[in-house]
Amino acid sequence: MGLWPRIREFSILLLGPETGPRIRIALGGSTIPTHRIIYSSFAKIPVDLESVRRIADRSILNNSTNQLRGILVATETRFLQVLEGAPDPTRSTYERIAADVRHDQVNLLTNDLVDATSFSRWKMRCLIAANLPPEHIQSFQQKYGSDDRSTFAIPDRADQALALLKDAYALM
Repeated sequence: MGLWPRIREFSILLLGPETGPRIRIALGGSTIPTHRIIYSSFAKIPVDLESVRRIADRSILNNSTNQLRGILVATETRFLQVLEGAPDPTRSTYERIAADVRHDQVNLLTNDLVDATSFSRWKMRCLIAANLPPEHIQSFQQKYGSDDRSTFAIPDRADQALALLKDAYALM
């Protein structure tokens, strides 16, 4: 007997734009959990466009292999990233990132199982603060504050970090 007779449910739920697309897959009657990790960190060296592009290119390849989704927000001095996927590859990817010498003061904000992914459109996307139009920078500053060292503040609270990531997702 092949895989298809054992699948009891396969559904893609498309919700409104304020919540974004969500995917829920159930195989053999049990749902595959989605693990969400959100972290922030300080960059050990100033972030430039080319280095973030190299990170994004490598992440797309790695995330494709591991079936992960995510968004990286980079300011001149900070990173904020969400990773979503199956628990083991999500956790191991975060552990690799946390050990990366380019990061300092890695702060794990969220480490949860969620019902569905909120960031399903890409394997990895990057929002580089310096490339945003002034009106978007002002909007982010109004919502999340500004930081003397960067374009806008990276929140240290999980709920605010998730909101910023969803705002970034909406721009892409």
